[in-house]
Amino acid sequence: AAAGGPSRGFAEPPTVASTAELWTFHPTARAWAQPEVVGSAGLERREAQPSARHAAAAASLAASSVALHGGLLTASTASAELWLLRCHFGIGEGGAVSWRRVNFGRGAMAPEARAYHSLTRLPQPEGSGEAAVAEGGAADSFVLYGGRAPVPPRRAGGRGISPSDADATSATLGDVWRFERGVWTLLHNVSSGSAPPPRSAHAVTAHRHGDGCIESGCLLVYGGRAAAS
Repeated sequence: AAAGGPSRGFAEPPTVASTAELWTFHPTARAWAQPEVVGSAGLERREAQPSARHAAAAASLAASSVALHGGLLTASTASAELWLLRCHFGIGEGGAVSWRRVNFGRGAMAPEARAYHSLTRLPQPEGSGEAAVAEGGAADSFVLYGGRAPVPPRRAGGRGISPSDADATSATLGDVWRFERGVWTLLHNVSSGSAPPPRSAHAVTAHRHGDGCIESGCLLVYGGRAAAS
């Protein structure tokens, strides 16, 4: 395909099964490899790991870890699970990884099940060094934004939900959450003023440029599928 050219005739793919495959790509070697899933202590045995899904969100963290959240388990069922993947070196040709699901206490605030959202690690303050992975999650923080919930909540308008599609088969979300040291915090849940409308399948990255972003970092969000007006 021509670089930067449009993709004509693009359509949603037919219904196919989701996978639970994990692959790594090495740009220098121009090669793909499948890491071995091992126990959290490096033992040669499989432990719990995420089930097959698609449209989940992931973010690279410190201490050789990756966070994975949500995704569609079926066409009408989304996940609210948060998993941490830890990379282990020197094990096997393709390396090895271990998974750990982050559990929360009953009544703890957390984002609802969703897919087509984003998960982004915020830049760490200058001189902070690499943060360790603590018992409750990564010590460095990441931010969750937007997405779609296949089954809308009971009331529209909560957690940044677009009232226009709250009675449809799915709802577009515009809430913003931060996960830090094992705790979710709701940062923004109402699309008002200059805030963007709820959206999904957007592009997002973190940066530390400009006023207010140098110390703690900011999100840069582009495009996406916005809720119907």
